[in-house]
Amino acid sequence: MKKEIAIILILVLAGLWFTKSPRHDRYDPKEATTYLTITELAVGLVKFRSDMDRYPTAGEGLTGLIVNNESETWKGPYLNHAEIPVDEWGNKFVYINKDSSFALLSSGKDGKPGTKDDLEFRTEQTHGGNR
Repeated sequence: MKKEIAIILILVLAGLWFTKSPRHDRYDPKEATTYLTITELAVGLVKFRSDMDRYPTAGEGLTGLIVNNESETWKGPYLNHAEIPVDEWGNKFVYINKDSSFALLSSGKDGKPGTKDDLEFRTEQTHGGNR
């Protein structure tokens, strides 16, 4: 689990580094803060998976990080929030469960998914095998 958390932190910090990218002419503190929130959610998801041997289902969503659905192996809450945080523009994060991986998406400043200002974090399966 520590390796997974370290990888997530490195990837998100890389995202922070590139927040000033070709699509930006200056650093955007709201994007940086949103990436930090995505990091917190990603770490919570990894901790959840460590206890539950799975990521939250689509039905549980990110709420599974703060509310126990009557599981004996749940050791949360996995976030230090009473409610699931939103991005810096007030939009809910989109959580996509891919069984052995997940994605977290912010619709960005315009609040519309699938546009160039979206922020995202995707992880792929890295467990097992000789990786």
